[in-house]
Amino acid sequence: MEENKDLFGSAAPEESSDYFADGESLESGLLEESAGTPAPEETASAADVEAAASDSFDMPEADAMNSVEDTLSDNETADTPVSTVTENMEEVKQSAEIAGQEEDRLAAERAAQEEAKLAAESAAQEEAKLAAERAAQEEARLAAERAAQEEAKMAAERKAQEEARLAAEKKAQEEARLAEEKKAREEQKAAEKAAKKQAREARRQAWKNWVPGPNVPNQLTIARICMIPLVVVLILWVPKPLGNILSMIVFILACLTDAADGYIARRYNYITTFGKFMDPLADKLLVISAMICLVDLGRLESWIVILIIAREFIISGFRLIAVEKGVVIAANFWGKIKTISQMLMVILMLGNFGGFLSLAAQILKWISLVLTLVSLATYLIQNRNVLKDNNAS
Repeated sequence: MEENKDLFGSAAPEESSDYFADGESLESGLLEESAGTPAPEETASAADVEAAASDSFDMPEADAMNSVEDTLSDNETADTPVSTVTENMEEVKQSAEIAGQEEDRLAAERAAQEEAKLAAESAAQEEAKLAAERAAQEEARLAAERAAQEEAKMAAERKAQEEARLAAEKKAQEEARLAEEKKAREEQKAAEKAAKKQAREARRQAWKNWVPGPNVPNQLTIARICMIPLVVVLILWVPKPLGNILSMIVFILACLTDAADGYIARRYNYITTFGKFMDPLADKLLVISAMICLVDLGRLESWIVILIIAREFIISGFRLIAVEKGVVIAANFWGKIKTISQMLMVILMLGNFGGFLSLAAQILKWISLVLTLVSLATYLIQNRNVLKDNNAS
């Protein structure tokens, strides 16, 4: 636009400015002259000016101005009217302005399009740059996260391996310690077992080597006789069920002394006249005393006790007669079985347990009664010669 303006300004000659400045005088002069000028020439001059103006629309501003000046110069020579020339100049000027404005608009549009294109390209480049930067940052962040995760994973694996190793070492040490302790305990137990075995062997050997005195069987018999009052007191005057249990325990101990003195007397041949007389008497006193207490408690029938006592008196008198004749009547098999059955019956009745044990006590009661009668018969049959009179023989 600046170029067009410069061209437009420089294209007008100095005469044209003088000419426009003196328009009134020129117009008046031309009007005066036109009075004597023929019409065809004026028409031709106007047509030439219009043709020159129409041709100027397709030219640049500088060329159009030059063409107009040439036309004006030609019209001056042809005596063209001033008003027509002025109008043509005005139209040419407007046409040039319109062309310049159109060209400026198109140039502005092209500049705007170019600027928009450049801005779009710049924006696209900037956006691509930012996208590339964001992608790079995201990739770097993801890579950092993956690296951190991998490092954390490796650290966790190393830690787990270390913990597993330490745990395995600790477990191995604990197992070794436990194994040593177990081995030590087993060795200690083996040593204790060996010591106990040796002690048992020593006691057994000492027991084997121990020889009781000849009075030991008689002492056990006397101890059994001393237990009889204690059994009676426990049965009758100690509250139940405590009295039942205590009397049963003392009665069992007394029965054990009977077995012990017989074993010692037979093993070491400590058979004495005192023992032959007092041992069966102590057994009879112990069993009969307990039976009489059971009758008092209502646990045993009195007639059974009377038969048992009668048997004992008969055998005792029979032995006294035998002693006078110098014969010692020892206990036979049936007598021993009878004594054992009576002791078992008394033990169960003293305990008074009830149930199956009570039934067993009742069965033993009848067995003891039968054995009492059988043993009486065997004693009389085996030693019937004692009852014979020596004079009669």
